[in-house]
Amino acid sequence: MKIEGPLADTPGRLPELLHLSHHLWRMPSANMVAFYQRTRPDLVEVARTLPAPDSGASLAEAFSALN
Repeated sequence: MKIEGPLADTPGRLPELLHLSHHLWRMPSANMVAFYQRTRPDLVEVARTLPAPDSGASLAEAFSALN
């Protein structure tokens, strides 16, 4: 078995950004958010640009928000 990944560039970052975006929306003071703010403020900034989880946006719309 050969396992490849993660995907490069935006497609590879999308799952992590969606997870972070959800926590920013649902639990902004959670330890996970604090960790990202300390270690990856660049990802926090990008995650804040994604549509809110309750916006009804599609995955395609979330992906296009990154470009």
